[in-house]
Amino acid sequence: MYLKLLIVFISLVFPLGVTGQLFGQQPKSKCADCILPGTKNIRDTIMDIQFRDKTILPNCVSIKREMIEVNGTQKQALRLRYLQGKSCADTVVMAHQVEFITTGSLALDGNPFTVPILPAREFISSNTTAEIPSSYLELTGNLGYGGSDESNRKIGFGSIFYGGEVLVAPFGSLLGKKLSLALGGGLFLESGRMRFPVLAHLRYSLFGEARTESKYEFTPSPCQFGKSGDSPLQPNSDFKEVQTSSDVDSTVYYYRKLSVVQDKLRPFIYVEGGLIFNGKFDGSGANPSINPDDYNQFMLGVGLGLPFGNIFTASLGYRYMRLNLRTPCLTCPPQSTVNPDEYFVVNTNKVHSIILKLGLRFDW
Repeated sequence: MYLKLLIVFISLVFPLGVTGQLFGQQPKSKCADCILPGTKNIRDTIMDIQFRDKTILPNCVSIKREMIEVNGTQKQALRLRYLQGKSCADTVVMAHQVEFITTGSLALDGNPFTVPILPAREFISSNTTAEIPSSYLELTGNLGYGGSDESNRKIGFGSIFYGGEVLVAPFGSLLGKKLSLALGGGLFLESGRMRFPVLAHLRYSLFGEARTESKYEFTPSPCQFGKSGDSPLQPNSDFKEVQTSSDVDSTVYYYRKLSVVQDKLRPFIYVEGGLIFNGKFDGSGANPSINPDDYNQFMLGVGLGLPFGNIFTASLGYRYMRLNLRTPCLTCPPQSTVNPDEYFVVNTNKVHSIILKLGLRFDW
């Protein structure tokens, strides 16, 4: 009971960091990538590195496993971070060059605490394939500006149009790594009229497309260094050990795996085109009219886009649209066999617009 009261009193009097030190919580140095292995108390945050040639690197605060390329071959290495005055410094050495790390503080048996440093075991994984996504599904919301309606009968474009589109590129790498073909459709509204574009979309990646890279993963962690009494770590049956030397750390292993890498900046250019179909509104369709052969609706576009945040996409482009609208023909000559109320004319509106697309992209 008195011990609990003492702990509460100390936690109120001393700052949290000081309290943690009093009760053995080990802080991590701001210079450290990994907490030093084998530490026993607060004084064990700085150790000495002894190399096999008997040289010593003092004031070490972190030791971490990694792989480096030597003469075209990946080799095990250690990144050592140490204090140099009031600043941090680091160096990379081969894993077999370090013999052990030691601290000057006394361990339980009254001797300086020492941890031997050995290379990790090496394994080959039978599962080394990595699929590069070459197809995608894209859902976008669109906002466009096509100018104002300057026609006398207000049959032109209504300035702002908005809608959405769906694009699916299911052909994989049929056209190569940089070029992809998508098919899709959508809808947009202009002046209260709903229209449905059906389009083909050809996209060219300028740079930053997905690729595979070999990476080496240390399990359970690149900060793992075995101590006396630690149990060996055994991977599952998908791994086969590479026999190198008997002097290895059995508590940690590494293996090579293929990872798909994508740059954050992956701009693309696109061209697209297709037909435009009408919804139900007054003046849709070609008939009845005195010039049904003039009815023809399509769109062409070009632009620049950028995927970002793994699942988002944005693009800005130019889109030309040829749109039709039937209106009564007030100047058509009357005919005795035809009701004058049935005289209509197909009007053509040529739209030069700017379109912004924002949405979601799913690769596979």
